[in-house]
Amino acid sequence: MRQSAAVRRIGPQLDARSPAFASSGQASTGRVDVWPVDPAPVGGRLGRPARAVATLGALLLLLAIAKPWGQASSPATTGSALGDLISAALPTAPPARAPAVRYTTPPLAPADLAAAELCRWPSGWRVFAHQDWLGRQVRSWTAMRPIAASRPGDPTIPVVRLRSEAIPLLGFCAPVGGAASASATASARARASVSAVGSPAPAVSVWRVGDDAPPVPIPVARVDPDAPSALGSLLAPLESGRRLPTWPPGRYVFRLREAGPAAGASPGWWWAVEVSPPQL
Repeated sequence: MRQSAAVRRIGPQLDARSPAFASSGQASTGRVDVWPVDPAPVGGRLGRPARAVATLGALLLLLAIAKPWGQASSPATTGSALGDLISAALPTAPPARAPAVRYTTPPLAPADLAAAELCRWPSGWRVFAHQDWLGRQVRSWTAMRPIAASRPGDPTIPVVRLRSEAIPLLGFCAPVGGAASASATASARARASVSAVGSPAPAVSVWRVGDDAPPVPIPVARVDPDAPSALGSLLAPLESGRRLPTWPPGRYVFRLREAGPAAGASPGWWWAVEVSPPQL
């Protein structure tokens, strides 16, 4: 049997065609070692059958990762290793998802709908005001929680403090939605009263209170929305039948109560707003 040989060259080697050889004119003086090599070295190339098996395994692995067939149903077990591999690689059906929850707003009368849009559909009670700052008018919503009181001088009525150069309009916003909320009860009774011809609508009463003076009723004009609503209003103070350009500094107590036969039995909802000039 013919054996092949491996050649290891030690030291600098110069080819006869190399420019270095032409310039020096000297041949290489390096030593050359020659030894026999096993014709079947360890780690040699695989044969054609082995390469085919390796290629098939790689393709199956790529198919299991890529899954180009989409959301196909998983086939039954074939009992063979190849069938089980393909069955495991196929995607399973996605889990069932719960239906999306859809939130709907309660049916509202036109006046209540206008008030809800004016107040930006609040989730709680708000003191709504138009305030002037440095020549610009801004709208503000301040959270508050009204109570059921019996008189405007009740010290337990919550107070919201507003500081501004001027407050042309001042009012309230009630929460929209929630069958147990006070605004929902008022809105339902308001819709019933408005639908009846000649029935009064919910009303807002305002008093000015002081430390040493009894509460004084303050006449107000509803500016927005056009019709009365238990879900919100913007009010302007009146003096001698004329609308004032701003709310004067002081503390004002508000009461929202539906009018009509149910008004006498309902205490309504009470809150207070203290209007002050800005601090210097």
